[in-house]
Amino acid sequence: MLFSSRLRTLATVSCASVAFAAVAFATTRGDESVAGEAAVVAASAPAKGAAVAPATPVSRAEIAKRFGAQSANVRDTPIPGLYEVSEGTEVLYVSADGNYMLSGELFELASRNNLTDARKAGIRKSLLAAVRDEDTIPFLAPKPKYELYVFTDVDCAYCRRLHGHMAELNGMGISIRYLAFPRTGLGTESARKVESVWCSTNRQQALTTAKTGANVATGTCKNPVKAQYELGAAVGLEGTPALYTKDGMNIRNGSPEDILAQLQKGG
Repeated sequence: MLFSSRLRTLATVSCASVAFAAVAFATTRGDESVAGEAAVVAASAPAKGAAVAPATPVSRAEIAKRFGAQSANVRDTPIPGLYEVSEGTEVLYVSADGNYMLSGELFELASRNNLTDARKAGIRKSLLAAVRDEDTIPFLAPKPKYELYVFTDVDCAYCRRLHGHMAELNGMGISIRYLAFPRTGLGTESARKVESVWCSTNRQQALTTAKTGANVATGTCKNPVKAQYELGAAVGLEGTPALYTKDGMNIRNGSPEDILAQLQKGG
């Protein structure tokens, strides 16, 4: 987790600590279920029964310094006295006095909106905006309604399964733009395979061939594999295939029908 070194430092200098139990809620609206949870929070606390002095707010610059973030990444939340601190797609919440930290998801109960997810989507959108179409391997729908960026690995079983549904996805109006993410890391055999795909004269055919397990002619050229691997890490993907809309919305992998339903619903 990002900020982990900062948290260890804070834990070391704290005179005492208190763990707040994880908080969860689930609400149901029709057939939709929305659930959120807050992770365990560690913070310094006064002894039991001791008087609690009013909290003294500190500057955003000071909070940013404590958590190793940029000042611009310390923002207000709808909750008075609670700031959002972000670095990449990592988002946490800090009290205005800088003494308490919450790691988890923030929901607006009235609308059932996940504000943390929305914030992460905004960050991913800005990162994905730098991707050029010519640096993707496109499988475009003849009548496009939706477009997805998909971080893929040629040796990933789930990536191969998704690719096997390409004709069906395109028929539903879902265009796919592949980005490279060799799961085993740069400089590995999987990375070399995907680099050969990128250096092929027909990338679409080479990718399809590689995903069947067949060999692709080894090739080298200037390619975006390293940059896309780093981009995948920056957007916070946890596995492949990782599906995102241009708005930064994370779409869960599943059947073509599941993917279409999420796109129609908006995530």
